[in-house]
Amino acid sequence: MRKIIKTKKRRREAEPLQVPSQEQAEFVTSFLDPDRPLLTTQETAKVLGTTAGTLNVWRCTKRYGLAYVKIGSRVRYRRQDIVDFINARRVE
Repeated sequence: MRKIIKTKKRRREAEPLQVPSQEQAEFVTSFLDPDRPLLTTQETAKVLGTTAGTLNVWRCTKRYGLAYVKIGSRVRYRRQDIVDFINARRVE
């Protein structure tokens, strides 16, 4: 028989506001660049806060309706499709 030990939950203090690094700032700027209408899987994963592997699984299983463009063996995502995907999942 196992003995259950109850512990007090620790309060987390608010984390200080993080200033974006130069790399993050450049990435956001490149995401908004209208001259680059298509993003790679890695860039899209960075925008969505996930991994490229997760996007690959979503594509294979058709779990989410994130539209993509297939050019030969390459997969690209349209900038507007990513924005629409994010907006469609907004919960109020």
